[in-house]
Amino acid sequence: MCQIVHEEERHDGIVMNITADGIFVLTSAMIPSGTQVRIEISELQEVPQMTLRAIVIRQHLVPDESSRLMLQGLGMQILQAPSAFYELSEPEKESS
Repeated sequence: MCQIVHEEERHDGIVMNITADGIFVLTSAMIPSGTQVRIEISELQEVPQMTLRAIVIRQHLVPDESSRLMLQGLGMQILQAPSAFYELSEPEKESS
């Protein structure tokens, strides 16, 4: 779970994918490409609470297999993150 903060507005989201330089979040937020945002990730199991700075690269629609709906999300490039964020993406690198 996370919140995307843009111009002091908060939008709830679900982190779906993390890479060393990016993140994809399911959210209903409509934030234009090129916009800088703050992402506040909630602590959950092995993921510590952290705050990231990112820039929106694209809005994307994702099919929801459990229904006929399309879910909306944001693909973002990481501008600044704590070392704990990069540790989360390391297993992906090792498995490639």
